[in-house]
Amino acid sequence: VTVSVLYWQAVLGMASSDSDDHGGPSQYHEGELAIQRAANASAAASELEGMIEHRLSGAANFRFLARLSMCVFGWFTNDVSAPVRIELLFGVPSFIDPSPDGNFICWNPAKMVSSSAAFAKSLAKGHIGAPVGCLFVDLQQRRRQRVNGAVERIPGAPEGLLFARVRESFPNCPKYMHGYRVTVDSAPAPMESSRRSPPRSCGHRSERVSSSRSTSEASASASQRDDDGDDEGDGADATPGLCDAAFDVLENADTMFVATRHPDRGVDASHKAGPPGFVEVINGATVRFPDYTGNNMFCTLGNLHVDPAIAMAVVDWNERLIATITGTAKMRVHQSDGGKSGGTMRWVDVSVRTSHVKPIPKGVEVDFTKGNEL
Repeated sequence: VTVSVLYWQAVLGMASSDSDDHGGPSQYHEGELAIQRAANASAAASELEGMIEHRLSGAANFRFLARLSMCVFGWFTNDVSAPVRIELLFGVPSFIDPSPDGNFICWNPAKMVSSSAAFAKSLAKGHIGAPVGCLFVDLQQRRRQRVNGAVERIPGAPEGLLFARVRESFPNCPKYMHGYRVTVDSAPAPMESSRRSPPRSCGHRSERVSSSRSTSEASASASQRDDDGDDEGDGADATPGLCDAAFDVLENADTMFVATRHPDRGVDASHKAGPPGFVEVINGATVRFPDYTGNNMFCTLGNLHVDPAIAMAVVDWNERLIATITGTAKMRVHQSDGGKSGGTMRWVDVSVRTSHVKPIPKGVEVDFTKGNEL
């Protein structure tokens, strides 16, 4: 059942919706300011500061979220020593339901594919207060909205619904978005059993050489995993370092989502894209991606300047595979690269902590519509 306006009116009567007490200051934090200064982008970033709001606003944004079948969810437990995690959530349109005042967002597991529903229920049950960063994205329409906040329990709400209180909300430009249409048109199947098969090791390459294992074999291997996967993202199924299957995904992927964090401001989730293989494998312990010219806010690099923890979800839409990587990041500047960074000469090197590969869930349809020249 959709979380209706009447329902929201009821629960908001039991939960404070005063965003002034819960939203942070709209100015950039110290990491973002430092990167803006280093990139000579302070003036340009200042002009965008007014876009940052402390709630979701505008009828167009509410309609946008209501029609989506996918969103990106970055989070970590309240322990800053724990890794940042990232998950792609899928469901039928209206599985994302913002409150009428824009101070809360609800994810309804009844409208999500089984693996996404299991993740949402687990987070709602065991991680109240966890900082979250959400990216609401329509790749086909080249539109995205970032919303950052924290998991919250709403008194009187039905068990299983996942709520987050909004702290920051702002749009992003349509740059570098490949035109994939992601849909979940039918109602998700009932939740599967929580039984899982034993975690599978995906192995490692001893050096950076071409593997005899094909991408289709990697897809078949990933598809053998139980569809429920790990309820909380990177966990029991993850392999230390960069596994073979992740290597194969990175060679072909043209889309990536990134989660980073700040100790006071919480989590941010962002979208990155490029030509196939733009996320480069340096060796079995390090991957690298370029920082193309963007909106000059430097949310991702600003967070990494303060806290190097990073989580990446690298997507090979054609083979229907998602490689999730956690690790620590270091920015490289003034790297001669023959134009591969689009002229910025900025790169991010990630020391890989864990990796695992899983298939895009059953019931999720992906079609390519149009590309975007970088």
